[in-house]
Amino acid sequence: MMSLVKKWLEDFQAYYRERDQSRVSDLMDLFHFDQNTCFLGHDLGQWFHDQEQIEAYILDQWQDAYDFNLDQAFVEVYDKMALVYTTVRVKKERDHKELFKKEVRGMLEHKDDPLVLDKLYRQVVDYVDDYGRTTYPMRFTCVLVRVDGQYRAHHVQFAYDAVMLWQHRLLKEYDALAAIKRPRLSGDQEIKDMLGVFQAAYQAKNIEKLDEFMDHFHGGTNFLALGTDADEILTSVGELREMVESDWTYWGDFTMDIEGASICRLEDEAYFLLNGIVSKENNRQAMLEGIAYYCEEEVVNADSKEDMIHGMRHMMDLHHEMNLGHWYHAPMRLSGTCKKIGGKWMFTHIQFSDYMTRPEKFYD
Repeated sequence: MMSLVKKWLEDFQAYYRERDQSRVSDLMDLFHFDQNTCFLGHDLGQWFHDQEQIEAYILDQWQDAYDFNLDQAFVEVYDKMALVYTTVRVKKERDHKELFKKEVRGMLEHKDDPLVLDKLYRQVVDYVDDYGRTTYPMRFTCVLVRVDGQYRAHHVQFAYDAVMLWQHRLLKEYDALAAIKRPRLSGDQEIKDMLGVFQAAYQAKNIEKLDEFMDHFHGGTNFLALGTDADEILTSVGELREMVESDWTYWGDFTMDIEGASICRLEDEAYFLLNGIVSKENNRQAMLEGIAYYCEEEVVNADSKEDMIHGMRHMMDLHHEMNLGHWYHAPMRLSGTCKKIGGKWMFTHIQFSDYMTRPEKFYD
């Protein structure tokens, strides 16, 4: 079975390497299409379900070059499905200068709004820092199912590490959670109940019950969990425990859209994708102290231009957040696989992902 998964990966990479637009429909032969097919890009609105949508998005991707790291791909083969995770080297080939000009022109139409100007300043700094840079890393995660003896993609997602991101946040005066909710789906109730346990634990954030929560994860010899940051690639339940403890201590409140989750169950195996949102209270005094710290430590005392720009980014981020309101709400994505072991459903893989541009940030 492992050889069939690797064959799927090689075929998928070949299409992305050739970028032959006339063959994009042939690439769809590597997918399994039904009501739960999901192809996710790196932005909040990039949830695609049908062949026409997926083809259009892939054609847009093919304006740049995607090189999948197949040699170091993580592959877990189950009885009826397989999980694949690897990194992708994206080389920009389209004219990003023109895209930047278009975005700036759009912001200047709202130049009287100080929040938009905050965003504009940061965009300019990012553009200066990125000038001349042509390659970026991405994450690629895929769940394959066996159909007629062959593996086919069913859940596919591309995501950037949080380290790559800036929070493009705009003030909105309506319910933040409503903006990330997806249409209600009739997913398996046992898996929904399992996700409810995850939700309850992340809302309670009771460190004394952390070990009880971790009992819902099955380590095994090929465990993988991914946080949002580039270094949060966790290969044991113990490492995941440390990340969860940090989340519960420093993160905001995490709310999951369980009713809108895409859940697929294959007897005693299952996988899921859903949106969520992190809400956190802003602390103005702490942010002012943070701005002063970054100014002194990362700008004034910087050893290189790159360090200075990094410090300026931190300062702009905090200044922007400080002016947005008492609370902020950050849309996120949660995905994973699970398996029934000894009559109990357990998580076997989990992945948190940030959205890239996040235009639908909400503050109150």
